Amino acid sequence: MNLFELSLADTTVSASMIKVLREYFPDTSIGELKRRIESNDVIFSCSGGSYDGKKSMMKMIQSLNHEGIPIQLCEQTDSKTYPLTVKELQAFTNRGRAIGKQVIEDMENEADE
Repeated sequence: MNLFELSLADTTVSASMIKVLREYFPDTSIGELKRRIESNDVIFSCSGGSYDGKKSMMKMIQSLNHEGIPIQLCEQTDSKTYPLTVKELQAFTNRGRAIGKQVIEDMENEADE
């Protein structure tokens, strides 16, 4: 199974990093967020098949970019880790949306028959 993972490129904790991450993880302590940043841990991950997960990741990336916080993305497979760009993640998200629409359309067409 493929996982998309988001981490921060800078391991020096800043107030803007904590501010953005607290928006998305309000129940996570500031100490835990600092630890994740400093150890370059994955901040957020989602299944490659999860449209909602990829959509949430894109929102988080936009918030981080707005604050000028550099990120790292990767795709984790069973055997290897691949670097990923925001553009590629967006393409995966758009493709998933298009497939979902086509499935619904096909189901509606079958129901009409």
